[in-house]
Amino acid sequence: MIHHGQCVAKEVYNNEIDDLQAKNIAIEMYYRSLFRLKNNQEGPNITFSILKWFDNMAFKIGVSDKDEVITSDLPMCFYNKKGLYPFEGTPDQVTVPLTSKLVLYLSPMESEDIGKRNILFPLTDKDISEEHTAMFSMAKRWIYSYSPLSEKDKNQLEKIEGINVFMR
Repeated sequence: MIHHGQCVAKEVYNNEIDDLQAKNIAIEMYYRSLFRLKNNQEGPNITFSILKWFDNMAFKIGVSDKDEVITSDLPMCFYNKKGLYPFEGTPDQVTVPLTSKLVLYLSPMESEDIGKRNILFPLTDKDISEEHTAMFSMAKRWIYSYSPLSEKDKNQLEKIEGINVFMR
């Protein structure tokens, strides 16, 4: 992204600037568009709009005794009442594998009972199966697993083209 911005900056300035100046312009351009409010603009920019989804979210961390949590090239999975992505507004749940034994779950604070938010909990076989399905659904190029996949997972993956599986 920065390289593309650097090329555009050099083109705009008719190659009258050096590479470092072009790179600085590109960084500033992307930084401003992603993280700062634009001049005379009310409300947040793209990044703040996305981060706003996570305001008032409760978290839970699922813990497995075995290395059975997988990840993919697109590990963040968003759910809404209609199913997996796409959605409008705040997602009903976000699932993110953290390690081969940990999964982060985010959900709106109001949808979780007080005793069921901001906790660690043991992952069940159903939780693991849902996490695998989420990763298979989101993956575009690869899946990474710390341990061998089950036959059910292999059957699911056979239906998806272009996904490489890497195992430790």
